[in-house]
Amino acid sequence: MYPVCFVHGVVTPFVLGQRIISTTKNFTCRNAHLSPRKSSVVQMSLAESSNHQHHQPQQDKPASAPVNPKTAARFLIRSSLLYLVGFLIYLTGKQAIVSKLQGTRPILAMVLASSSAVMASNPLTAFIGSSLAFVGSSLLRSWDYFVFMLGEALMWNPMAKVFMLVFISLVFIAIGAMLFQTLDPGKEEIEFPVWSAVRGIVNPFEDDVEKVSLRLVSVFIASMGVVFFGILIGIIEGWVQGTVESLSSGKHQVIASNHVVVLGYNSKVLEMLRSWSKASEAARPQFGFRPRTTYAILAPENDYTRIMDEIADSMNDGELPHIRLACRVGSPYLADDLHRVSISTAKKVLVAADESAPRKTANRKLLGKLVALRQTVPDFKGEVVAELVDDNEANVVKSVFNRSQVSSVQPVTADILLGRMLVQAIRQPGLASIYNTMMSGDPRFSFHVVKVKDFDPSLVNQKVSEIDRLSKDSSIVCGFVNAEKGGEVDLEITTGNLILKEDSELLVLGDPFRSTSLQLVNVPKNSAKVQLVMHDENHPDALKAIRSRKTVHEVEKHEKSKKQSILMVGWRNDIADMLTELDLTLASGSDVTLIADEDTGLDKNALRSLQLKNSSLRVVTGKPDSIDALEPIFKKRHSEGGRFDHIITLSIANQGQTSIEADSRALASLATFYQLLDDPLNTTVTVQFHNHQFADLAWDNTEEVDNVIMPDTIASRLTSEVVRDPRLNELWKDLFSQYGREIYIRPISRIVSDLSKPYSFKELSEIVQTKNNAILIGYATDTGASINPTGADRNEPRSWTSIDALLIVSDD
Repeated sequence: MYPVCFVHGVVTPFVLGQRIISTTKNFTCRNAHLSPRKSSVVQMSLAESSNHQHHQPQQDKPASAPVNPKTAARFLIRSSLLYLVGFLIYLTGKQAIVSKLQGTRPILAMVLASSSAVMASNPLTAFIGSSLAFVGSSLLRSWDYFVFMLGEALMWNPMAKVFMLVFISLVFIAIGAMLFQTLDPGKEEIEFPVWSAVRGIVNPFEDDVEKVSLRLVSVFIASMGVVFFGILIGIIEGWVQGTVESLSSGKHQVIASNHVVVLGYNSKVLEMLRSWSKASEAARPQFGFRPRTTYAILAPENDYTRIMDEIADSMNDGELPHIRLACRVGSPYLADDLHRVSISTAKKVLVAADESAPRKTANRKLLGKLVALRQTVPDFKGEVVAELVDDNEANVVKSVFNRSQVSSVQPVTADILLGRMLVQAIRQPGLASIYNTMMSGDPRFSFHVVKVKDFDPSLVNQKVSEIDRLSKDSSIVCGFVNAEKGGEVDLEITTGNLILKEDSELLVLGDPFRSTSLQLVNVPKNSAKVQLVMHDENHPDALKAIRSRKTVHEVEKHEKSKKQSILMVGWRNDIADMLTELDLTLASGSDVTLIADEDTGLDKNALRSLQLKNSSLRVVTGKPDSIDALEPIFKKRHSEGGRFDHIITLSIANQGQTSIEADSRALASLATFYQLLDDPLNTTVTVQFHNHQFADLAWDNTEEVDNVIMPDTIASRLTSEVVRDPRLNELWKDLFSQYGREIYIRPISRIVSDLSKPYSFKELSEIVQTKNNAILIGYATDTGASINPTGADRNEPRSWTSIDALLIVSDD
């Protein structure tokens, strides 16, 4: 069509120009009263008269009348305008091609150009052609507008397709009824034309008519029925497909109340979901069953598919049986996306840290999410938990919700608390696994805050210092909620004068609404290191291994009075805080050697401001998994006549490496330790893994490794504990800090001097409370360990040996 426009828009004006030139010549000849043809005739007559004697004058016709100058001027103006119109027609056709107007404008251009070609010779014909072209252009424009409006209606109005189908059906019915009425006016075979037309569309060929004309009409209506059902099936298919895509896209709203909203997603969220699922078992039964909490995740759009696949795999494996889960796509900065997860009706909100952001900007992004939350839901009355990278902005997080109706704001620095827990694990092998078990979400080994009337009504009106910690077989009372301190959890119940009321709250270890007994599982007694395991008698195959093979006497070697030599391999972002906490637990004169390189994150500036009182720090730059870098350190230590009491393998990962690559480097460091250690049994080896498949290797059969720690798992469980009950945040800070109460593995000989007499766990609990102002939460023997023992294991007296140990919560 483009060449046609070119021909009619350029060539036609050129032809018109030639005609203008020809017309100008004719006008000149007429002005001289001679036409070109007549002038040649006169010349021939003069020549003949000169050759002959006699001359007879020739009778010429009178000359043509002179052309009116006004007419010539109008002709020239009209021709010039035609040339301009032709060029504009060419531009119109070209623009139509560019804007893809389905050829309507090129056709119009061709019609106008054709009419302009004859306009000079026949104005009446040109006028009629131009009028027809104008009418055609208007009709084409109206059709374009109709198609445009129809497309917009079908695109934006979901009911437009239905209305279109109804309209087409009515048109078909009307046509069919008219044809039936026309061909059978006497209603001999078609008694009800309209109903017959309807039946012909819905159920074709049902009526058997005799007339051929009626049969043809019936076939026509049946074909229209095929069109009708084709459109109907297309509408239904499109609706079903759109609904499925909408549901799978995660953009529909969550309909829930009193639920938990997670803003963002990181590697810890999936482990949190597992912990929350286990914790749901501790919910108080209502109407014979335990209620299930809904958790709504607002995930980023670029990772939505991957996140859904991870969660679906966990759900298919039966890891999330006790919770309802909804995942939606959106940004925590946008109000519409926040309302998509029903943020206004949630009871708790967890703002997850952005692991993709640099460490220095992660907290800033989190603060932006908190501000967006407050501005979007100014009357939010629930609890907010913010996952911080460090505690520098902890006070800023709380200030965001000043003068708001939020009931609680808890900033969680799980990574820093994890580093402090690692310090305790160095001194007490196996303690990390105890913490891991207590934060797993299993209600039998977790802390719970429960009202007195729900826990044990017999404790009402008693002093908190006089209550029996083991009054209920399934739990151990560890503290109470002190309203005078702003609702903080207090572990000092022996000195409390609070009179318990029905609504008073207690901190208990174990499921307050269910009784499950634990029994010991036998392990080889000749093992140099004791394996601490727990066994649920209701599930014989459920073994919970606390990975520690140090005997309880080994713990006494790590008292603060003894100088320690520690080797730290790798790097953590919170290494400065970890070294500060470690220094508080060491005797004066201890030394710490740190080996790392810039690839693993070594930052010497972070270590220069450290002020260690009890230990000295030596930093070695080198590959943490290279024997060439580790061997000189061990040789130097041996030359000084000593050895390393503790070796800690931290994360060994370069920028951009996966967890598998980082853990494989940790295994390479362990292989080097096996070669360089003279006596592995005298050195405590702690290694951290990021991938659970490495942590699940058969470390129980390896004597050289004492603690296997998964920092991501423990950090996830710690955050999930705070989300479950924000008051547990300060509790875990207290337990991990060197200034507060800790969990200790103490030999029983330090508690009871006469081991010839049998004692029950309940009796030992009273002795620990009276003698040490401590809380007994479990015990360990050469055959295993038990946390929160119940039943006969709690109440029946038994014999104890000097290698048995007690798990207590104490200041020292």
